[in-house]
Amino acid sequence: MTNLQEVLSCVRESHQDLSPRNAATACHRLAKYVGKNGKTIESGQDEATRQLAIQAAKRTASRMNYQEVSIRCRP
Repeated sequence: MTNLQEVLSCVRESHQDLSPRNAATACHRLAKYVGKNGKTIESGQDEATRQLAIQAAKRTASRMNYQEVSIRCRP
């Protein structure tokens, strides 16, 4: 994924099935692209998608112990 819209699209399509690593990577890439060159989340749909990525990361991490989070959630 090379830009913000690609990350948002991927999250919209697969947020329910993201592995811990993919959820962490999605959040990391969203953070990377938002703010890069002044980019922002512009629409309500994009903000809702950002929230889906955060929820996916929380959901997957909540089922793991702290060591698993440390090992498996590195982007």
